Amino acid sequence: MSVTRYLFELEMPPVYLGETVAVMTAQSGVTIPYEETLTWDAGLAVGLVRVETGTLGIIDDLYRWWRLKGRAIGFPFDMAIRVANRGRGDFTKHSPDQLKTIIAQGQDEMIARLTEGESIR
Repeated sequence: MSVTRYLFELEMPPVYLGETVAVMTAQSGVTIPYEETLTWDAGLAVGLVRVETGTLGIIDDLYRWWRLKGRAIGFPFDMAIRVANRGRGDFTKHSPDQLKTIIAQGQDEMIARLTEGESIR
């Protein structure tokens, strides 16, 4: 599969949803087709956005923002990459390059999840 657009989901504390969306949409060509301000995942309140982008450079921007924000508030928090509705990579456990690899390798699964139940005509 030749990917020209990447799809993934980003999970974060709901309080940072607006800031993370602003970081991502600062780059051209990034769209947020789905945004859930407050949802529950394994008993935790989280913000969730689906991201469509032509470049994974936004991961570098998000990672940089996440590190600076954690230092500024003096309180550690995590963000996670989700592919096909499953957590795959945490910012606290993975480098930006590892997160990009997780996203790139999960594209077939992400597309299959989003088109599940659709019939091919």
